Amino acid sequence: MRKDTIFSRFLHEPLFHFLLLGIGIFFLFSQINREEKKDDKQKIILSASKIQSLSVAFLRERGRAPTAKEMKKLLESEIREEVLSREALAMGLEKDDLLIRRRLAQKMQYLFEDTALIKEPSDKELQAFLQENPSKFTLPETLSFVQVYLDPKTHKNTLDEDLRNLSQSLKQTSLEEALNLGDRSLLGYEFSDKREDDILRIFGEKFSQKLFEVPEHSWKGPFSSAYGMHFVYIHSRNKALVPPLSQIKSRVTYEYKRVKQVQANELFYTRLKDRYDISVDDEVLKIANLSAL
Repeated sequence: MRKDTIFSRFLHEPLFHFLLLGIGIFFLFSQINREEKKDDKQKIILSASKIQSLSVAFLRERGRAPTAKEMKKLLESEIREEVLSREALAMGLEKDDLLIRRRLAQKMQYLFEDTALIKEPSDKELQAFLQENPSKFTLPETLSFVQVYLDPKTHKNTLDEDLRNLSQSLKQTSLEEALNLGDRSLLGYEFSDKREDDILRIFGEKFSQKLFEVPEHSWKGPFSSAYGMHFVYIHSRNKALVPPLSQIKSRVTYEYKRVKQVQANELFYTRLKDRYDISVDDEVLKIANLSAL
């Protein structure tokens, strides 16, 4: 009974209440402080020595100093590499791997660069993507034509007259017979379904531009190229067009998933980057001629 009395008195002592209150406050403070520490961001500091090493590496590779735009890209790449490498370390990807930070950053990059993570799009989504990005899938205009050629070196003193005579002859002959007119060359006589870049590569820019302005089903010219003078007959033209989805579904699907993956990668990286408090020395910004990153 005496022990119960002593214990009961102790429970009613102000000192005991004070100790309980103190312990409670201490525990609450420790929990709040721990939560604050959890929210603290890690720091990434880019120093002047870092920008110097980046500039030197760029100079060795390119033979010149980087521009402000190029330096900004280098620094952003450095930040990205540091963020990914730290996340890789936090996940323990460095274990049993002796390669440097870049390798760790690459490992982290590979984890979220996986197109398999993008769900298969529906036909409705693909059709919308096709309509929003027609330039990615447009088949360029093509021409099918024949050409008859005169070599200026062969017709030095009579080139103008010979061109006039050839023009008249072409108007009075069939396409099959036109093959026997003009001078022989390695260029060939007939060209089928040629795009503008194909024609440009063969005949040059000036010839290519004029050719796409020529109407069909009549001889036009002469047009000059690096080879000489040409008369041209366009017998068919396929206008530029976007094929229906049914014809290019696999191509549209691949491009859709690629674009979505790039967007997902950037979003994921942005969220990772937001976990860091990144600071750049004022000296670095001054040297790089940048306002901020």
